[in-house]
Amino acid sequence: MRLLYVELTPGFKRRDVFERIRALYGKLSYENLEVGLLTTGGKEYILEKLGRGSSTLLFSTALEDLLKEFFNGCRSIHVLREDGAVSKPVEDCFISGVHSDPPEELEQVLTALFYSVFKTSLGPTPYLASALIPILYHLRSLEHIFNMFTV
Repeated sequence: MRLLYVELTPGFKRRDVFERIRALYGKLSYENLEVGLLTTGGKEYILEKLGRGSSTLLFSTALEDLLKEFFNGCRSIHVLREDGAVSKPVEDCFISGVHSDPPEELEQVLTALFYSVFKTSLGPTPYLASALIPILYHLRSLEHIFNMFTV
């Protein structure tokens, strides 16, 4: 499963949110979970791929390059939005905003890269960005149980 947090607002001041995400990811021992932070710094984009011990930083002036790097192998991506459709995710690739919904331009870039993009909501309850990691992981890990009863 892949979860990319996106905050492209220049001068974003709430770096504590990123620290909470990093700390939570470092404490969890979920298998097959990749988490990234996509931000902007001046004229370039920064992708931080979180690791258990250390993170990898990638820089590019092209947003497309970093999205392709993070979502390599994904066919469709669920963009988590408060106004999205409540639906069962069909893919293990997700994007979430950090402080607000991801920008619309991001969905346009993903569509241009030939990804299927689904505006998805986890329901009427707004969640903290850091809470999405365990919520999504547990929803995906329970999927096999739901599939047993829908055969």
